[in-house]
Amino acid sequence: MLCKEKTDLTPGDIKKIKAVAKELLEKLLSAKNQLQYLRDRAALQAQMRTEIFDYLFDQLPEGAYGQDEILGRSQRVFEHFYRRQIDGQTVH
Repeated sequence: MLCKEKTDLTPGDIKKIKAVAKELLEKLLSAKNQLQYLRDRAALQAQMRTEIFDYLFDQLPEGAYGQDEILGRSQRVFEHFYRRQIDGQTVH
């Protein structure tokens, strides 16, 4: 999801992005006690969106993405995670 549509990434960038994605998923899943409220609490959704953006902004390879790209991709990550959690599916 983070590497799609990016043709100018180096193999090192791709490796780093995959590691960042894995770490982000672990971070999001570690808040299990809050995930049950994700559907009903707009503040929790906003907090999660912000955490995803901040994490990607800080961790993605420098120069690989602009701020607008990170914002768009963080929104896609949130939507994917949200849909999976609401549907009770395993997130990957």
